[in-house]
Amino acid sequence: MENKFKDIKRVANIDEFVDSLEFDQLPMVEEEMSLYHYTSIYGLEGIIKNKELWLSKSEFLNDKLELKYTLDTVMMLIEQFSGADKVTEELVFKEWIKRSIQNKFFSLEIYTLSLSTNKDSNLLWSNYANNDGYNIEFIYSELLHLLSENIAKSHEPKKVFVFPYAVIYNKEEQLKLLRKELTNLYKIFLCAFDKNDETLYYKYGAKPLANIVTYSIFFKDSSFHQEEEFRFAVYFTDERYAKKVTKFRIGNGVFIPYIPLSVGNNNNRKFIQSITIGPKNSLDIAEAGMEHFLDNNDMTEVEVKKSKIPYRY
Repeated sequence: MENKFKDIKRVANIDEFVDSLEFDQLPMVEEEMSLYHYTSIYGLEGIIKNKELWLSKSEFLNDKLELKYTLDTVMMLIEQFSGADKVTEELVFKEWIKRSIQNKFFSLEIYTLSLSTNKDSNLLWSNYANNDGYNIEFIYSELLHLLSENIAKSHEPKKVFVFPYAVIYNKEEQLKLLRKELTNLYKIFLCAFDKNDETLYYKYGAKPLANIVTYSIFFKDSSFHQEEEFRFAVYFTDERYAKKVTKFRIGNGVFIPYIPLSVGNNNNRKFIQSITIGPKNSLDIAEAGMEHFLDNNDMTEVEVKKSKIPYRY
């Protein structure tokens, strides 16, 4: 792969080149992988009683800098790709990418649900369930099926799309994926630059730009690796439609936009595999209370467990 913009050759046929490009190259996961959602007792109650999950708008995630993380990484790569004496093409390309990301990428309507592949994490109990909360075990394939099925039933066609991937913390993996997209974008840019037609940037660059948008949701700094996070990201293709279905909840004195997605089903699919009680909840009646609550909601098949993390008081 080219390491400098000066090494990137113009493509002979831009249409054929664009047709050959692939959508995001994030790694797929095992169908039967277990995913865990850490939450409070009130969050758990809402999920079970309403048979729905709430996905928060991406700008309102706990790590306020994570959407900026990919932008900064892209700009760093552009500097590395540029020569010591930047030519006009390189300067114009840098400004176009920066403007595109700032004005287009992060204004997209994207909502996310955060889960983890760690079934009993001290960090996640503390951060998201106050240690006395609960975690809910889902099976990846079942959850994806239910979300996709219910989106098709309750939303307008081609207005909502689901992207499910594990978060990537490894910097080298991130850079490898972004270098590929930047190389493809620069080839497209050269074609548009030669024709002095900025509209071609977006016409031909839609796929690699969309890939960078996707990566911005699934890339995080390595310091967060202990979360072992897996995300379901929902993209809206129509901003007006997104506003129509968006709701708001209040958290820490802030209005947080979210969308509810149904996980209800009429096919006897087991959408929750198990529920684990947090390590600080040592009440003897916690397990019995959980089992009675599940029974009352016709979910007796769900296994109730207790965290194995030892706490001293």
